[in-house]
Amino acid sequence: MNIKVLSDEKNVFFRRREVSAELGYEGVTPSRMNVKRALADKLGAKEELVIVKRLKPGFGNASALVQANIYDDEKSLDELETKYFVRKNTPGQKKKETGAEGEAKPEEKQEKKEEKQRQKPEEQEKSGQDEQEDKKESKQEEDKKGQEDKREDKQEEKEKNEKQEPEDKREKKKE
Repeated sequence: MNIKVLSDEKNVFFRRREVSAELGYEGVTPSRMNVKRALADKLGAKEELVIVKRLKPGFGNASALVQANIYDDEKSLDELETKYFVRKNTPGQKKKETGAEGEAKPEEKQEKKEEKQRQKPEEQEKSGQDEQEDKKESKQEEDKKGQEDKREDKQEEKEKNEKQEPEDKREKKKE
């Protein structure tokens, strides 16, 4: 893996160096951690102060553009860098155990799966019927909300049209 530094600017205000580089490699695109190590070695910085912001592989060739920030100290890094990028650039950090909001942890999912397998076939059928009933109820609620929204929209449109009519027409309607 070879690194060609395209720009290395000192940002005094943010207490960091902002580096753009071209990365040449063979085979697969190197991981963010490998790029971080290589940049730290090439530029003589501590590895834990390097944050790889962007790693964009080129199409059809074995090169990538890299944008990274190298902070002067840990305090600057903690104050200025987003937690997302810090977590993304920390080796050994696992992603959140929950996927999207409200999704159960993998262990909980496995426990639920095992529990379902232990249930008697009759109970499984009942739980399947319960799920179908819940889906029907939620669909009915959504339909009601949609109808209410339509009514509100019609009312708003009617009020808007009334405001646009000339005053003399409104007076005639009142009589």
